[in-house]
Amino acid sequence: MKGSDGITEGELLSLIQSARLKRKMGNTAGAINVYNRIIEAKPDCVEAYTELARLYLDSDRFEEARVLSEKALQIDEKDPEANFIVGVLAYIFGNFEKALFHYGIVRERDGLDTSLAVNMGLCYEAKGDLREAAKFFEFAVNAGVGNWRIYEALAQAYESLGERDKALDILERAIKIFKNEGKLYLLAGRAYLEKGQTALAGLRLERAVKLLPDDVEAKRIFGRFLFETSQYERAEEVMKWVIAHEPWLQENWLVYVKAKSALGKYKEALGVLEMAAQFIEKTPELENFIKELKEKSKEESEENGQER
Repeated sequence: MKGSDGITEGELLSLIQSARLKRKMGNTAGAINVYNRIIEAKPDCVEAYTELARLYLDSDRFEEARVLSEKALQIDEKDPEANFIVGVLAYIFGNFEKALFHYGIVRERDGLDTSLAVNMGLCYEAKGDLREAAKFFEFAVNAGVGNWRIYEALAQAYESLGERDKALDILERAIKIFKNEGKLYLLAGRAYLEKGQTALAGLRLERAVKLLPDDVEAKRIFGRFLFETSQYERAEEVMKWVIAHEPWLQENWLVYVKAKSALGKYKEALGVLEMAAQFIEKTPELENFIKELKEKSKEESEENGQER
């Protein structure tokens, strides 16, 4: 028997299952048509609005998703899925307070799960409230979130809060789970290097550059590590590669030149400095270094002359 809206519960269930199946099979247009049929036959079916809104959201059709989710809220202002979608859209468009308001409603109705914790953490991160962001990212990590970037976000939040040991603990936990994510090794290596734990820094950075062979940041930090641990030949080789990919950064040239100088290649070091003049700001410290290089280069030439 049909209700006043012209559709039975059995027909409604069948249509919803049909729309879900079409969506699962990648037939987006077919799913949209079925959801629209449901909405036309049963205008108060919140489920149809939210599922269609989610489909549009996943397809980056944000305006359609917004209209449908807000219509769902007009029917049931506490509907968790509608509030979640509105929260996601608010975050996308930079309205973090609105996003948190709607996420709060979801939390009241359904409690805090991994997905909601991540989204709330991202909102607080965007607002600059890293302490609050860390609480939600920590919840997600402890709940077994499967995205390594949440571990990264939590570690970076701790790092910004001055809690480096906590950041390193999170990174080491992540490395045990995501063994082939080079960015995690890079972050850990950099943190160990800044903490002065060079042995651990070396282990992590060696792994990072193997996993990220074309990553300029990984090579740059590795080159700095090699120089600071007196591995000058390797530092020279790595920094030569870095300069070819990132010539505008002054520090790259200075590490490269200092590695050459440490190897006794004073003339080469001077030549590099002349070539890189447009990228290097002259400072009293640099002027003294150049003066020292010139003196050593002269001594080098004199020694070579005596040997001949």
